Amino acid sequence: NAWPLLKKYQIRATIALITSKVGTPGMLTLEQIKHLQKSKWITFVSHTQNHQELNRLNEAEQQSELQASKDWFKQTLQHKTDFLVYPVGRYNEISTTLAQKVGYKLALTTQPGLATKAQGLYELHRQRVVPDMSLEAFSSLLTK
Repeated sequence: NAWPLLKKYQIRATIALITSKVGTPGMLTLEQIKHLQKSKWITFVSHTQNHQELNRLNEAEQQSELQASKDWFKQTLQHKTDFLVYPVGRYNEISTTLAQKVGYKLALTTQPGLATKAQGLYELHRQRVVPDMSLEAFSSLLTK
């Protein structure tokens, strides 16, 4: 629904994809992703393979989640994604180390606020847009 408005007003957007959910009910299809990928307005980044809370997984499971998503981007979209969004903001020290090892160049948390250099590349804060966010709440994100 947002695509026509983003295009009309020339607003860029980033979509964090859970790769195993592509094509499932309520999610983008591969055809839609490829169509949007051709535009200069939408960027796709990794949200892991299955959207599991990384801090609850052991090292091997975390690596699998991160690597499988990165591989999907490369094989399916011919796109090298360098950015990771931690599922529900859950991560730990192992997650940040593995994200770097797997080849991500930065990772976003769910800590509210603007990203700064002091946070480090693998624990960046972000302005989070959530379903059913009011126009007033969305507007306040743009003025911070």
